[in-house]
Amino acid sequence: MLTTTKTAISLPPDLLRRFDSLANARSSSRSALVAEAMEALLKRHAADEITRSYNDACDLDAAEKAVVQQMRSTQRRHAKDTW
Repeated sequence: MLTTTKTAISLPPDLLRRFDSLANARSSSRSALVAEAMEALLKRHAADEITRSYNDACDLDAAEKAVVQQMRSTQRRHAKDTW
């Protein structure tokens, strides 16, 4: 059995009016639409966290960046010489 928890939130009147209009247009309840929006936000946040963690793991410090830049310069010079 699915359990739910009631909660109260405060919203600007225009936001609530537009939200209710969307819920009506989708033949959905306000609660169902709030739950759907929350799920989407949480999924997006999780994806952002994964990306941030990946970027942090791949970030190079200054010394590593200098080495990569030197390797790129060497590759370019070598490529010019072979053409």
